[in-house]
Amino acid sequence: MTLVEELLVAADDESLPANIRTLLRRAAEESELDAEYRSLIREMNEASQEPFTVNEALRDWLIAHGRLPLETLDEDTETKGNA
Repeated sequence: MTLVEELLVAADDESLPANIRTLLRRAAEESELDAEYRSLIREMNEASQEPFTVNEALRDWLIAHGRLPLETLDEDTETKGNA
């Protein structure tokens, strides 16, 4: 069982106070996002000649998941100046 799954199982335990269950759900969401970020950075670095920074990968992820507007794209950052 993964950490995210364990956190979600614990969050469903009705014997725990509601505020603790809420914190467990939030921790599960953040753990899941953290794993997505690491995976994205690894994929981007495998496909690129130059490594991407955490900020670049996070920004791309936020745009791809609709959490940051597309018009904030910076051509030089996104393409390392090769656009």
